[in-house]
Amino acid sequence: MTSSGSPITQVAEYSLCQDFAQDDHLHEKNLLSKQVRLRLRDERIDIDLETLILLPDSITLGMFPDGLGLEHFINGSAVLFDETHTIDFDPVCFNYMKSFFEETRQISLKHHTLTANIPLGLDTSSNNTDSVVTSILTGNKQLVIVLREELDYFILPRSTNPSSNTSTTDNNSSSGTKTDTTTTTTTSRNRQQLKTRAGTYLVQENKIFDALVKNIEKENNTAEQHLISMLCEAGFDYDDQWAYRALDPKRTCVASVSLCRLGVATGSTHRLDIIQRFMLFWKKPARKCWWDAEELDIDNTTIRLWKRRTFWLELATA
Repeated sequence: MTSSGSPITQVAEYSLCQDFAQDDHLHEKNLLSKQVRLRLRDERIDIDLETLILLPDSITLGMFPDGLGLEHFINGSAVLFDETHTIDFDPVCFNYMKSFFEETRQISLKHHTLTANIPLGLDTSSNNTDSVVTSILTGNKQLVIVLREELDYFILPRSTNPSSNTSTTDNNSSSGTKTDTTTTTTTSRNRQQLKTRAGTYLVQENKIFDALVKNIEKENNTAEQHLISMLCEAGFDYDDQWAYRALDPKRTCVASVSLCRLGVATGSTHRLDIIQRFMLFWKKPARKCWWDAEELDIDNTTIRLWKRRTFWLELATA
């Protein structure tokens, strides 16, 4: 899936902080259990450093574009813990991921005693990816599949109800230039209302794979169909809805997130096959972008709704 003709592009992603999870300095200083104070859109949320490190890199990169500054702990600095970090991020989405990774970490701790059950024939010393596979197979780590969608949308009003136009014309003719200003303000307000209503409509279209399936049928793309099948084998369901889906308060954008732990039976050969296939995306998130459009009737106005979808597949462990 890394070839130039691939329907889904992959890029190696710099790991913001997960590699620090095994850092001896963090363990020696007992920093992993310390709380990081966040203020997300005026809501205070505390999270321990270990859980924060486990979150998908794409999320933490968005929240901390300059990094967490963990390397400074070697020199005794603790800026990360001394400050309350104000970040423009939906607290509902963050709490969903925080709870999911906390629960997943507890599952891994309960299975920690299974580390001796390493399948025969698996070379655990060849590279870091094999080490991750072994940890997942033995239950020391859980493989978390992260699906995200960023849906930017744009509206083009095409027509309005004739009766509404007549009313507006009559008002304009009787009120003069002052009404022209009022009409401009009203038009701007109406456009904003149309954007909000269109966003609400898109939020309600909340099945994870619907848009991707429609695009697959349009392009007759079997590779992406196989990807959906693989995701369903791993624990997603074909008719699943997004666990989190909301309209951005500052942009015409709908953000969606769903997390899933690999759900194939422990110790099975099929589980190893699934894990190894997903390892193609380890540290190389997959992304697909495409456009589609449709017509909607909102408040007596027909609009052309253009949608630019960016669908992400990313892996994490906990």
